[in-house]
Amino acid sequence: MGAVITKTRTKIAIAVIMMPILIGGALVALGALSEFLSRFQEGADPSSIFRGHELVIPAEDEAVWLTTAPLSGVSPSRAQQEELIAAYWLAWEALSRAHETGQTDDLSTYWASPVLETIREGITEGQHYITREHELSLLFFSDDRSVAQLEDTFSVTINDIDMTAHATVTLTLDTGRWRIRFLDIEYMINN
Repeated sequence: MGAVITKTRTKIAIAVIMMPILIGGALVALGALSEFLSRFQEGADPSSIFRGHELVIPAEDEAVWLTTAPLSGVSPSRAQQEELIAAYWLAWEALSRAHETGQTDDLSTYWASPVLETIREGITEGQHYITREHELSLLFFSDDRSVAQLEDTFSVTINDIDMTAHATVTLTLDTGRWRIRFLDIEYMINN
């Protein structure tokens, strides 16, 4: 009978020693999981996981930043600069496709009201419309990182007529995607 009591005491002693270790381990694991989940809410735009488009950085002969130090507002991070230039470049690519095919379905991915309606009205199917050599300068980037304004000087060819364009562009971050909302553009025919 003494051996049974000794085995029982040994089991109780092991349980008493292991219980705080198991509780401590569970608390550490729960704390680590909580910290891991809370990191998803820090420093990132939660809607960014729903962006649904590739980050296509244009080649330097297509589009390049001359300066990303805005005259007012904050400076964007490198990732934000890449998102802006990619969305901006893809907007012009979508416009070129719309002129070629007459299909305007994907314009709303990169262009927003009120400029979207103006652009849709100006689409001429079968028109050869290509932009290149975009030189961008950031004028403004909002503190909440949802509005950007930039200047762009670029070359454009419309039905074999070469022009230089100067644009002031306002982009807004709508549902996790940068879209061109306002566009003021001047064209000059090259000689």
